[in-house]
Amino acid sequence: MLISEKNNSVFHKFLFLEIMLSREIRQFIAVVESKSINSASQRLNISQPSVSKTLQNLEYELGVQLFERSIRGVNLTPEGEILYEHALKLLEEEGKALVEIKRLKEIKNRNQITIGAGHAWSTVLLPKILAEYQRNNNHVFINIKYGSVTTLRDKLIKDEITLILGAEPNYQKIQKPVRYRGLLPLSQIVYAHKSHPIFKSEKPVKDLTKYQWISWGNETYDNNGVKEFCIRNQIQNPVYALETTSIYLGIQLTVQGEYILRLPSMMKKILQSHEIYPVKVEPLISYTTGVLFKESTLTNRSVAHLYENIVSSAEQLRDSDL
Repeated sequence: MLISEKNNSVFHKFLFLEIMLSREIRQFIAVVESKSINSASQRLNISQPSVSKTLQNLEYELGVQLFERSIRGVNLTPEGEILYEHALKLLEEEGKALVEIKRLKEIKNRNQITIGAGHAWSTVLLPKILAEYQRNNNHVFINIKYGSVTTLRDKLIKDEITLILGAEPNYQKIQKPVRYRGLLPLSQIVYAHKSHPIFKSEKPVKDLTKYQWISWGNETYDNNGVKEFCIRNQIQNPVYALETTSIYLGIQLTVQGEYILRLPSMMKKILQSHEIYPVKVEPLISYTTGVLFKESTLTNRSVAHLYENIVSSAEQLRDSDL
């Protein structure tokens, strides 16, 4: 007789509780695969009465008969078939969980550095810095958190992030022992694809807000620079067509459509490779970009080494044409 809908619900409830009863589930599977309690007990190196007791307990807890017993061995009942199907899934999930736990344990046992960074750093400087750093420090696990100084600052204070790379912070909001070291002068620049009508405009400033912009979201950039630019030039605030944190998507949209893009001057060369160029207007805002850190973290040799690499790479870029 098949399990009723009500019993099936209770049945599944017990099934997921059984994840904590790995010993019983394994014995049940062994009996199914051996088709014999005696063979299963030998395979598991457990006494036959013990295996029989385990099966009786399972049947009692579930309120159903799992096996049909005969002199030839045991066969699954329909209820037993259901338990066997889900038991295999439970063991599979258990295996996946153990792999994940092992991976996490390995990561925790390694020296870990967590870096917070935005578009410019992630795209222009970090790839080269991290590749060179890990050639000689492959014991260090690097974790990248995407965002701005504003959104990541609290994580640095709580030691959830080791270093933040980004725009000069509001010093009134910086709490000791956090420090900021400015490394590069930057500007927020307005960009468009070379085919964009804005490049044919006689008054590009006035025409900027006629076109749709791509927003990176407040978590990436402070929008005050755009607002101040519009106030200075007595134009309306831009209309944003969409919001994304994906620099790749933003670039591809700008190539395919008539969008206006705003990104740091540091990214000028990368954008030029996609035929995206600065619009001939003043920068939205100028500032410095650098590294936010706690002095105490620099006592860690791995962190100090990475910090020195970041400073050195930024200085080299500063001495070149941004």
